[in-house]
Amino acid sequence: MPLPPLQRNAGSAACVSPGTTPLPRSAMPADVPSLSSLLSVVGRTPPRELTEARVRLHFAAQPVAAFGFTVLDAREDFSHTALHWSHAANALVSETDQASGLFAALHIRDFAVALHGSAGEVERLPLDGRTLDDVYDWLEQALGRAGRPATDGIVKPGHMGDMPTHPVGEGGALASPDAGKLEELEAWMAAADVLLRDVVAQTPAMGPALCWPHHFDTATLHVLAGSGESMRSVGVGLSPGDGAYDQPYVYVTPWPYPEGPLPSLPGGGTWHTEGWTGAVLRADALLEGEGGEARAHRLLEFVRFAHGVGVERLTGKEGDA
Repeated sequence: MPLPPLQRNAGSAACVSPGTTPLPRSAMPADVPSLSSLLSVVGRTPPRELTEARVRLHFAAQPVAAFGFTVLDAREDFSHTALHWSHAANALVSETDQASGLFAALHIRDFAVALHGSAGEVERLPLDGRTLDDVYDWLEQALGRAGRPATDGIVKPGHMGDMPTHPVGEGGALASPDAGKLEELEAWMAAADVLLRDVVAQTPAMGPALCWPHHFDTATLHVLAGSGESMRSVGVGLSPGDGAYDQPYVYVTPWPYPEGPLPSLPGGGTWHTEGWTGAVLRADALLEGEGGEARAHRLLEFVRFAHGVGVERLTGKEGDA
């Protein structure tokens, strides 16, 4: 499920909505693929068959988050523990430690973690057959060999008790998922980054797109007004799947949750109203019988419309395209 807005990086207030036309390729870094190209390759594995591989990757991402807990200066919003997709490294990566130039990475397709530096990859550890404690031990030793010792040991993420129930969480070894499922999940994670880059670029009030290790979703937050408990915001994100949906899905969540009748959503979207309220576009609905460009257009149309509904409900003003 989407994280509460207090755990998102906040942008400044403005009432604008992302457009339905993707940014021109010239506006994106050269190493960033188009959203349509990524959406043209997903769906080779049925979305509901990704659950086990996704849960293993969720656990595999925790040592990468531990890099932030251990090495980076703590922030109140926990953004120092968040990850983001790097198209250059083709991996889910931590924030870079400015003192050493080091960052940690989860290479999804290879099912491996690595430590990178300014000159490239420093060390890599294949995950198949390793426990999480094995990986934490390796990270501590790798940091020492790289000249950035963890003087107090590796600080493990404090949210492990809220992770999915799985043998890995009880000390069991990680096992490499099917290669096709890893490639599928890699494409979804990359697509999340490209989608949210587009949303952030066309809606400057949005905060940065970050992957939160607690729920393993990638999201950005549009703060409309207030702060803390009185914050009014609209979050936009992509989850690779969770307890609410056993497949990838895009969501738009106004906060506070809107009350009263909700409008129909375009592009196959639906409203989720059990436990939290938000607009949802599931992978199986997005992928129905269309190519990458059509999927990208439908996805952006869904996000724009749902974001506009959230802005209107929270401010009384329509979101501008």
